[in-house]
Amino acid sequence: MARTVTLVLVDPSGRLLGETEPFEPAVPWWQDVAGFGPGLQVLRLLHSDKPAPPGGHVTYLAELTDEAANIRKIGRSGALSGDVAPLATYDQRPPAPSSVNPPNADPTRSAGEQHSERVPSVNPARSAGEPHSEQSPNAETVRGATEPTASAGEVGGAGEPRGGRVWSAESLRAPHSKRAAYAEIGGPTATIEWATGILPGTTAYQCRTWNLSAIWRLDDERGQPVAWVKQVPRFFGHEPSMLRLVDSVAPGLVPQLIAEGDHGRMLLAHAPGEDRYGAGADLCATIAAAFHPIQAHFAVDPAPLKDIPDARFAKTLDAYVRIAEPHFDSMPGLREFIDDLPRRFADIAECGLPDTLVHGDLHPGNVRTDDAGRLTIMDWGDCVLGHPALDILRLTGASADGGERGEGVPGRARLLAEWADRWRETVPGSDPVRAVELMRPMADLRGALIYSEFLGNIEPTEWPYHADDVPAGLAAAVAAARR
Repeated sequence: MARTVTLVLVDPSGRLLGETEPFEPAVPWWQDVAGFGPGLQVLRLLHSDKPAPPGGHVTYLAELTDEAANIRKIGRSGALSGDVAPLATYDQRPPAPSSVNPPNADPTRSAGEQHSERVPSVNPARSAGEPHSEQSPNAETVRGATEPTASAGEVGGAGEPRGGRVWSAESLRAPHSKRAAYAEIGGPTATIEWATGILPGTTAYQCRTWNLSAIWRLDDERGQPVAWVKQVPRFFGHEPSMLRLVDSVAPGLVPQLIAEGDHGRMLLAHAPGEDRYGAGADLCATIAAAFHPIQAHFAVDPAPLKDIPDARFAKTLDAYVRIAEPHFDSMPGLREFIDDLPRRFADIAECGLPDTLVHGDLHPGNVRTDDAGRLTIMDWGDCVLGHPALDILRLTGASADGGERGEGVPGRARLLAEWADRWRETVPGSDPVRAVELMRPMADLRGALIYSEFLGNIEPTEWPYHADDVPAGLAAAVAAARR
């Protein structure tokens, strides 16, 4: 499942410089860009030869911020070998709005189907026989020469041509209304300048970037991490306020927010320890126990949650119908499951658990522990006002790598029983056991809706990260409802 990477490089003015020779990072996950520099900042995904991560050959746009420090060889003036195939430029406009999921994405289809709507157009200005070496170092187009040539219009597995790609400076500089600020040329540089201005003497190292966040580690002069910069898109703009809110209820349980800036920027104090992907039942029990007082607090006083997304059933039924309808004929049982939602919602309400703060992605990989066992719960962008069972189902149902539909944590039954005991004590007369059973398919359905919302708020080149998750979530919901 290896990943190979090509970087299409521009300078800070947006001038197209060329592309790097392919290289193989240590991990297959597309959003992980640690070690790609120094001397450059990865901006965004341009192309993949697979419809979804991980692995495969991935092309990113990157900004060359320090040519002297850059370690990646750039193809210029014929450094890219081979003949030029028919040139293709990419129409990256979103497809026409879907009648069931406006305005820009139909997230209910596979990634390959999404991409197939953007068939590359052939640029007849040069023939297939013209040598690539005729491009000058200042050429305004760069051909992706790392793949075999193809006839005009031939498409690869992810819906893009397998050869003859051309990246034009104009298209790479073109704005997109749904692009995050950190994915724009100059965006990472501005963020780093903001952060290092607050913490002078630190050096930023890019770790991750994709449509949901960008993350840099800030090291001091001794090379020790002192802080992290996190930048999020507009639809996660509530995260800084939630960090402050949760810290006011449970001091020290969330990262310390040093500063908040424009365009979704956050400067977070370093939390010692490590992310606990694959942690077992004991740590999950500790996380659940630590999180319960927060949910109990906001169950009594939900007013401070007015600025986060509202996932209460009355607010989401129409959205669930919208994302499911295109699959009614192809997914047995889905129509009946959706039609039955009002009855299921009424049964869940009878169980007596109140709506409250839901983290939204509470798995061990989003928790750090230090040598003393202190917890730091990270990544609050997915938080909503909703049913508390969503978090315990996510926490106990995670796979070893944090995936949503894994084999579950060994000892899951004990964790659910302890969670139910806490809620019975908090809300006497409630029936948490029945509630969590009724909520099992809702956790998967909620996941499908979240990914649909992501797709509706990001630019099309980023769709492969999430497109397959919508039908997968719907199918998992139907399967859970049948158990």
